Order: sequence, then C-alpha cells, then structure tokens
Amino acid sequence: MVKPSRAVRNREKSGFTLIELMIVVVILGVLAAVAVMSYRIYIQRARTSEAAGLLANIKAAQESYRSEFGMYCNVFGTDAAGSPTGAPGPSPVAWTTATANAVWTQLGFRPDNLQVFFLLNTVAGAPNAAIPAGWTGAGAITLPTADATFIQDYWFLARAQGDLDGDGSRSLFWITHMTTGVDRLNPVE
Repeated sequence: MVKPSRAVRNREKSGFTLIELMIVVVILGVLAAVAVMSYRIYIQRARTSEAAGLLANIKAAQESYRSEFGMYCNVFGTDAAGSPTGAPGPSPVAWTTATANAVWTQLGFRPDNLQVFFLLNTVAGAPNAAIPAGWTGAGAITLPTADATFIQDYWFLARAQGDLDGDGSRSLFWITHMTTGVDRLNPVE
C-alpha cells in the first residue's frame, strides 16, 4: 500500500480557517445592513409619495368643485385636526365612513386606499377672506406669493401632515390653487 504524500494529505484536510469565515460573516452583515437601510428609505419614499398623490387628488376635486359652483369647497375651515381623526404616526389610520363626512363627500374626495398615513385638511375662502391662523407662518405653510396677492380671488389650501417614524416631528405637505406641485416641510422628518 502506497502512502499519500504530505501535500495530498494537507489538501484533504484543508478547509476554511476561522479568520476566513469571520470575514465572510462581516461582509454578509454589512450587505444586510445596507439592504435594510435601502428598504427603509424605499418605504419612507413610498409613504411620502402618498401625501403628494392625495393632495393632487384634493386639488383636482377642488378645481372640479370650483368649475361647478364658482368657488372652492371649505372642508374644515379653522379645524386643525384634519381627517381622519387620530394622531399621525408610523401606522396607517382608517378612512371610515365617519371620516368621509358630508363636506368631503360634497367635495368628491375619497382616498383610493382606505388606510392613510397622513391627516388631510383643506380650507377655502372668498376673495379677500383671511387665511385662518395656524395655516401660515413659522413652521407652517409658506405661500407662493404675499398673502394679499394669494387671496385676491377664490382660494384654497390643502395640507397633509404625517409622522412616519413616530418621533413626534411631523412632516407637512401642501398644495394651493396657485401651485402646480406639492410643497414640503420636513418631508423625511
């Protein structure tokens, strides 16, 4: 019987060393961390796009309402709570039949998805009517032009407020009769 050479025996016993295995584990850990962060960013962007979509739908409903009635629909006026009721947070809130009060129904607005992450509100006024307190100013909506120019005609403001990460810091999105896109304040909180 012929004994295998030392080189052949070492090849049969060879495998991965502990260092090589630890390097592979570290690389997999880094890749997993990057994947999780990318997924969270993707989810955050998808949820913030909900606000822009809802506000675009509200604007379309407001413009349709104005073409029929000659003015915009004032859903909540000075009510800062918005709809649906409940604090915005990382979990969606149900848009129920109670949420769809007569004024939202009169406006012709209802979200496609009945689970929303944002509180919605819209206010409207006649020419030269004052914009309610709490809608403009520091930390609130910045109008595209001076208030005097903004309210010379029938006007509306619509906003969506959310707290997608649950830290108490809200993001704010808004659209007006004068803007074509959605403006943002603290969109990623």
